[in-house]
Amino acid sequence: MDSKHYRTGKAMIAGADAVGSAFTYALAQVGLGDEIALLDARHELAVGQVRHERRKNPGKPDISIREEFIDSES
Repeated sequence: MDSKHYRTGKAMIAGADAVGSAFTYALAQVGLGDEIALLDARHELAVGQVRHERRKNPGKPDISIREEFIDSES
C-alpha cells in the first residue's frame, strides 16, 4: 500500500505481549493510522516490542510506533 493511501489517526494498544504485538502488526500492515503506541507496565517489554515492530515494518515510514509506560504503583 502506498503511503499516500494511509489514513491519519492514532491508536493506543494496552498490553505489549502477544495479542498487543499482533494487533500492532496488523494495524501497521493495513495502514489505519499514522501513529501506534504500545502501553504496558513492563517498560522493557514495550520497548522490545516497538523495536521488533519497526524491524518487521521497514516499508512503513509514515507510521510512528512508540512505547508508553504505565506506573503500576499509581
